[in-house]
Amino acid sequence: MSGDVPVALVDAVGIGAAWRSSACRLALPWRRGFLGAFIPLVGAVLTGFLAVVVALLAKGFIYALITLGLIIAVQQLEAHVLQRW
Repeated sequence: MSGDVPVALVDAVGIGAAWRSSACRLALPWRRGFLGAFIPLVGAVLTGFLAVVVALLAKGFIYALITLGLIIAVQQLEAHVLQRW
């Protein structure tokens, strides 16, 4: 369990950075990304999907694609570097 907190923190910061880069100035993704990382298998994916949908509705297609790319990069970092076997 102690290894889940740093991974959740990286998810929260990554999703928050993706939202900041797409000029969506909300605090919600930080909390959702952090809490979603504790749900096995689907939590980070669902919070990332929510971030992309909100970026799409708030800013448009290009910003949603930028957000999606950053979220995929964060999740790949988490899966290949941060998660333990």
